Amino acid sequence: MPAAGTDILNALSVDVEDYYHVNAFKGVIDRKDWDSYPRRVHDNTRRILDFLDELDTRATFFVLGWVAERHPDLVREIASRPVKESQDVTDAVARQAPGTWLPLTVARGGGQIDLVAKFPPAP
Repeated sequence: MPAAGTDILNALSVDVEDYYHVNAFKGVIDRKDWDSYPRRVHDNTRRILDFLDELDTRATFFVLGWVAERHPDLVREIASRPVKESQDVTDAVARQAPGTWLPLTVARGGGQIDLVAKFPPAP
């Protein structure tokens, strides 16, 4: 038990992946076959986002690269939830080279959300 008068920090993180991505299936489901399985990650992640919004609760989302590549709209959905402007993020994005990955931490409702964004290749 924490001492009287101290705040408790509760942290929640969400791994955005589908059931067949977990390491427990590594010897059963080959990565090259992932595209043949039905995807549940999009709808389930949106349900989690909506539920967190209802509770005014924030979480950190870690999006599997395979999911981000096939569902960029989902990454945008995570990022599109109300955020507080952050000059640090704006500056980091402006300095990022095209075609590279950048981890982003975005302030959101008194908390923060972590994303990984891939910038499009140079035209």
